[in-house]
Amino acid sequence: MTLATHENSLTNGVFSSNGEKVLTAGLDKTIKIWSVVTETRLPREISSIVKEKVPIYLKEGRLITKDQKKNNEQTENQEIPKQNKTNENTIIETLDNGIEIEMVKIEGGSFEMGSPLDEKGRSGNEELHIVTVSPFYMGKYEVTQAQWKEIASQPIIKTSLLAHPSAFQKDNLPVDSVSWEEAIEFCARLSKLTGKTYRLPTEAEWEYAARAGSKEAYSGNLEDLGWYDKNSKEKTHIIGQKLPNAWGLYDMNGNLWEWCSDLYGDYQLGAATNPTGISSGTGRVRRGGSWFSSAADCRSAKRNTSQPDYHGNILGFRLARTVN
Repeated sequence: MTLATHENSLTNGVFSSNGEKVLTAGLDKTIKIWSVVTETRLPREISSIVKEKVPIYLKEGRLITKDQKKNNEQTENQEIPKQNKTNENTIIETLDNGIEIEMVKIEGGSFEMGSPLDEKGRSGNEELHIVTVSPFYMGKYEVTQAQWKEIASQPIIKTSLLAHPSAFQKDNLPVDSVSWEEAIEFCARLSKLTGKTYRLPTEAEWEYAARAGSKEAYSGNLEDLGWYDKNSKEKTHIIGQKLPNAWGLYDMNGNLWEWCSDLYGDYQLGAATNPTGISSGTGRVRRGGSWFSSAADCRSAKRNTSQPDYHGNILGFRLARTVN
């Protein structure tokens, strides 16, 4: 038993003259003799306090003076400042109006990009090949409408942006119906505003992050991870409502297709390091599937393409950021 567990029933206490023992009497009519072992002071200091008849209080098994008690009460009544909950692998960019963009650091590595021949729902453009990517940051969530609206208010760089382009309207829904060109403009404005290099992920970075070390069609159970045609009720959903993958990224499978930076084309077979797609073409890569997609189209290896000026309520994007 400790002083902390007994203190609620104490009526008084007496210290020994050497400060090593304390005699307590409780409301339950019990008397106990305690060895002073939880106090940070030396016994001679406690002895001095007793001889000076300084009022003593018991708090969580510790003996404190009246002045200390007053200071503790003041501290307890103070409001603790709100702090961002981050770890060494997460960074938060805070914009005006308190809008935050959370980025997760993805350590570089090698993986098999594409899908095996026996994967259910496989397409013919998913040939397996080894790819190595360098470390980068990936958006923890898809870009939201609140984030979009804030950056759309920044000075134009190349392309104008509507403040409310989405078919499904709500600040914490992912922004939809934005073209690849507009996503590039968003990244450019955000980079200028913050002094950081924000961009779209490459197709290789996207699949590496979506897999999070998994070689399966999904990085977990699709029902737990994403919104698709069987559970979406034909609409997008607020970011982060499903489980994240093993690397802490949300909605990588379903909710909205996500633009990548690459031009769409056949994979360059053989080992590759930081591939950026083919050098010429028109269509841009989109990945991940959407609220409208079948389970097969939400696989980590699934590839799709649209023209860079395409707008659709099945399509949004996620940020990447270069590690400086």
